Amino acid sequence: MKDLINEIKESIVFLGFIENGHERVVGTGFLIQVENIFHLVTAKHVVENNFENLVVFLNSKQFQKPSAKPLKLIYDGGFRWIRHKNPEIDIAILPFLLGNDDKVKFIPDNLIPKDLSEIHELIDVFYLSYQPGLNDLKKDGGVNPIIRKGVISRMNNDNTFFIDGSAFPGNSGSPVFLFPTPIKINNNGFMIGGPMNVQLLGVMGAYISYQDVAISQQTKKPKVIFEENTGLSLIYSTKSLSELIESDEFRNQVDLIKKNLNLSPAAPAQPEQPKQAAPTAPEEKKNQ
Repeated sequence: MKDLINEIKESIVFLGFIENGHERVVGTGFLIQVENIFHLVTAKHVVENNFENLVVFLNSKQFQKPSAKPLKLIYDGGFRWIRHKNPEIDIAILPFLLGNDDKVKFIPDNLIPKDLSEIHELIDVFYLSYQPGLNDLKKDGGVNPIIRKGVISRMNNDNTFFIDGSAFPGNSGSPVFLFPTPIKINNNGFMIGGPMNVQLLGVMGAYISYQDVAISQQTKKPKVIFEENTGLSLIYSTKSLSELIESDEFRNQVDLIKKNLNLSPAAPAQPEQPKQAAPTAPEEKKNQ
């Protein structure tokens, strides 16, 4: 499990800006591979403001020296962010170029399920994010995301779900994974010795807030509005990510990249993808 987590951490990048020589992170992203082409995934709202100056921060093979890649280099190549056709889906994806000194991995296809029918409330999840006030690219020597654990608190009917897990500015775009466990809950009760596989379940959008309005006793009108973080976060499921990847707009851009780079389907996949640890299977037990 430790090795898998360390490899997943290397698929995480931070997005932000360089202002007066200082890094300012505004969101989190992660790398996947589609037909031997690396892509950056994040929350759509992260890349909608001043996107032409966005920089991706990632780890370098040079010890304690983070790399900063201006996305303008990709835009100048004629490539752009692809968004879901449903404007309510807060996911965006962009082809991403890697250099020889970049120390990254990608989340492989076998960790990205299209069918979430067995995902339900009370399932444990974990997510990796930039944390304001804690992460410092220079002091950390690169991208070192914080890992949090939560639980699915409600499944929605629009390919989203809520988790009981706090989100803060800079967390948007974080990948949310199924937490591996030997206990699997199904319609018959629970089973010990079920699969322990980690799976990517979705992309973090934003925290859920609530407002408390103070009314003026004199005018009877709202005087002050307090907004608080509920500790719940909205997650856009991998079903929406899969729909985006299968869209004509995305496919056309992939075909253009393959044509320009003369990529074949058999091209080697580098860098190395995270490996799943083989689970052990204790004796099966059921509780009705």
